[in-house]
Amino acid sequence: NDAVSIALKDNGKGIPSDVIPKLFEKGATFGKVNGTGLGLYHARKSIESWGGSLTIHSHLQLGTTVSITLPLAPKYPGFLSRLEIPPKTTVVSLDDD
Repeated sequence: NDAVSIALKDNGKGIPSDVIPKLFEKGATFGKVNGTGLGLYHARKSIESWGGSLTIHSHLQLGTTVSITLPLAPKYPGFLSRLEIPPKTTVVSLDDD
């Protein structure tokens, strides 16, 4: 109850196990002709700076799962934890832009 987890799965060709650790290195890329190798590097650095984690599990010819876990932010007392709107109620949203 103190974290949120997100799992992104595909059923693609997979990533060799020896390549996965290298994907988090700055400049490393796999299977992309014009890849810069910055996407996963920056994603992991950002997620870890927030106290979370990013992992990749893959099986060749079966697919890949990228898992992100982030700690829940402290509850701000000014935010509602729940808002119930009765049926047939008109809701108006006003944006200051």
